[in-house]
Formats: sequence, structure tokens, C-alpha cells
Amino acid sequence: ASGEHRANGQWETLLAQTLQGSSIQIKAGKMMDTFVDDVDASEIITNSLMSICRWRRVLFSVVNAMVPTTALLRFGINDGKGRKPHPLSDDFRKNRFSRSTENCEGGSLRFSTNNQVGITIMKALSFLSCVSAHSANDSNMRLATLAAADHLLENSSQFRVMESCWKIRILGEVIERVSVGLDNGNIIDSQKSSAYAILDVMLQHLSTTDTLKESLTNDASETCASGIKGNLCLLLAYLGMKSVKSGRLIGNRNDVDLIEVLSKGCTSVGLYIENNDDISFFKKWGSIQTPAIKLLLNLLVQGNAQLPTITRIIASRLINGLIEVEKNFVRKETHKYGEVIRTNFGAALDNLSKDAILQLVDDLCLSSNIDNTGKNELSENIATFLGYVVSAHTSGEGCRTVLEELMRSMKTWMTSPSRHSVMKLACVLASRFGALHQL
Repeated sequence: ASGEHRANGQWETLLAQTLQGSSIQIKAGKMMDTFVDDVDASEIITNSLMSICRWRRVLFSVVNAMVPTTALLRFGINDGKGRKPHPLSDDFRKNRFSRSTENCEGGSLRFSTNNQVGITIMKALSFLSCVSAHSANDSNMRLATLAAADHLLENSSQFRVMESCWKIRILGEVIERVSVGLDNGNIIDSQKSSAYAILDVMLQHLSTTDTLKESLTNDASETCASGIKGNLCLLLAYLGMKSVKSGRLIGNRNDVDLIEVLSKGCTSVGLYIENNDDISFFKKWGSIQTPAIKLLLNLLVQGNAQLPTITRIIASRLINGLIEVEKNFVRKETHKYGEVIRTNFGAALDNLSKDAILQLVDDLCLSSNIDNTGKNELSENIATFLGYVVSAHTSGEGCRTVLEELMRSMKTWMTSPSRHSVMKLACVLASRFGALHQL
């Protein structure tokens, strides 16, 4: 960090960092190989890299300056006490049996999260988590943001949760841009295989990325303790479920919802990427992310693009994983968490065109022309999804259309390998709409 370089008198290193973005020639690497004879393109790339270096240095200077600032703020709020001693430090070993090591944070209420101090801390955390999420390949920047944020939170893992929320947003925007390009025909045939690969990787990262493993509350740790379900808890919070992950700011007795911290913190920070008309995936932090839910459902039903079966299977696994996580949360406290997935996916299904729903029924009954790879798994996942959203408090028009099509084509699917799961689904749908006597 530049502060450490100054403290150690490493002025040559600081000078080199300054010159890097102004006068030192920057190698563009393999990008230049594509534009060997194009002088203008090479110059543009070089100038862009120099601009990146300059602005990265400015941003790093800002974040680096926030470290002592947040430390002083913590001292002021905690009566001159800083963070807890590290378990390996001498202070911790000397005083581990002494009452003086008790942490006073939360022992007295220093400010409200609604006053200027609380809002300023939320702004800082929103800014730092956004910078850290967008600096995945910059370890120095990430360490600086963590050092600054650590002074504002009781536990550093809580900052990683907010960082992961931003990463979910980044992944979702990539998925949306690729999906829109496929739907609009803006991606040519030679690029489609790469686009499909990007979709597969991004969807898998939404549920399995290691940074989401710290996203559980103590209440939810038993039900979402391992594997894909545990990783999906934070995605569920991102989509709009309340109180999935909470943390405690310095000077407060009570925990706050970390998504609410992002929501209040972004109000005046200028992090309103969602105001861009070209981006529809994201709505305000803390609100129901309806565009994201619609996007996931469109991936399941293909939309206008003929997606590979494996991509749709990954999307169906993701949706059903969210269903399982929501069931576990709601089973504990329905009034606290609500049914974000059931209600909003049900509403999104009602808004689908009839052709899209008929395509979904064809995949359910194994009567569509998709390849056989994972065909049975896709059918079972669709049945699970429909069986869950049928009881949503919506108009139910989407599920009604599914039932009508199943009853019309009963002779066809009764001979298919999926007939048992389809029959169970048909009975559930018929019970919902009072049509059991017609089966």
C-alpha cells in the first residue's frame, strides 16, 4: 500500500507507480497481436491501459486514505478502543483471562443507523464493497477495502457478504447481456457456442462461488449449512428476501440487514448503475428483483433463443435450489421471511406468452425436439418448479394453462417415461383449480 511505502521510505516505488500511468510505456500483451498493422487501434489500446493505471491509482489512494479515517472513527465511537486483538497477538495472550479484553462495541449505543453518522458508515461500506467486488484480480485493492471496512463492522465476514452481493449483481448483468444478445440475434452463429459457455459458467457461479459460502445467518446455518443450498441463501437475499443475512455496525446494540445497509448506503454514493436504461437486471437494493426473476424463468423456457439443454438444466437447478432454500427459511418463520420465490416466480409464469408455456409443457412431457442429454432431469425439474408455484397468491393463469394442456394431451404423455411425475403434477394442479373430477 502507498501508506506503507511512505512509512518505509520507499520513494522509488512510489515514483514508479506515479510514472506508470503517465510516461512509462505499457505493454498491451496479446491484444496487440490482433492489431499488428493497425496503428490507430494499438494507440487506442495503449492509451486506454494508461488511463486505467491512472484512475486505478486515484481509486487506490482514496481507499487507502479511508483506512486511518475509519480507524479514527472507530476509536471515537468506542471510547478509544479499536478492534479486538488478533488471537495470535501478544496483547490477546496477555489479557485473555482479563475482563479488560471484553469488547465494548454495542455495550453502549453511540448513534442510530438513521442519523448522519450511521448513514455515512453505510455509504462507506457500500462504496468499499462495490470497489472490492469489481477488483477481483487486484489483491492490493481488495486488502485495502477490507482493512477500511473492518473498522466499521463487528465481523469482517459481514463485509464479504456485501461484497458477494455486488458479485451476484455483476454475474447477473453478464447473463442478461448475453441472453438479450441471443434473443435479439445480435450474436452471430460463430459466436453462439461461446455465448452458451458464458451462460453456463455464470449460472454455475451464481450458486457455487466460494465467496457466497459465508452468507448464512446463525438461524439459517442448520438448514443451509452445506453445498449448493448454502450458497444460494445469499442469492435469495439478493432477490428480495428480508433478514437472510444481518450484521452489526460499530456503536450499535442491534443487528441490521446487510442488504438494507447497501440500500441506504447507495442512496447518495452515486452507485446507481440501475438508472441506466440499458440495464434492467437490477433494481434498488432491498426491493424484489423482478427483472432477475423473469430472466431466470426465460432461461428455463428458452425465450426467443434456442438454448442448449444443458444451459436450461443449469437454470432449472438454480431455480429449484432457491425453492429448497426458501422452504427451509419459511418453515421456521413465515412472517419474517415471506415467500419471494413462490410469489414472484408465480407472477412471472402468469405473464409468459401461451407459446412459451406450451413449450414448457412439451419439455415436461418429453415431447419436445430437444436433445436427449439430461432430458429426464429437465422434465423433473420443471415438474418440481410448477408444483411449488401453483399455490402462489397470484392469478394462476400460467398454471391453469399448463393444466389445460396436460388434460388435452393426456394420451400422449401417459406413454412417456415421465408419466408418473406428470400425473402427480396434474393432480396438484387440478386440486388447485377444482378440476380433479375431469382427470
